[in-house]
Amino acid sequence: MISKRTHRTGTAAVGFHQRKEIFKRKIGLGGITEVYDAELTSLVLGLKAAISSAEPLPMIHHIYIYADNTSAITSVMDPQP
Repeated sequence: MISKRTHRTGTAAVGFHQRKEIFKRKIGLGGITEVYDAELTSLVLGLKAAISSAEPLPMIHHIYIYADNTSAITSVMDPQP
C-alpha cells in the first residue's frame, strides 16, 4: 500500500539576547506555499518579534538577522515592483 503524504510548509524564528532565548515563534503555512514564501514569512515574523522584544529594553541598539537565503534577505531589504 502506498501512502499519500501531504507536504506542508512551516516557518519559525527565534531570538536571543545575551545568550538567552527571548522569543520563539513558529507557524504552519499550509500545503500550497513554497519554501521561498516560508523564508520571507520567517524574516517578517522574526523581525516583528525582535522589535517588540527590544522596544522595552533601551540597552538594545542593534538587531541582527541571520538567514540562509540571500535572495529572501535582498528582497526584504530592497523590494522591487
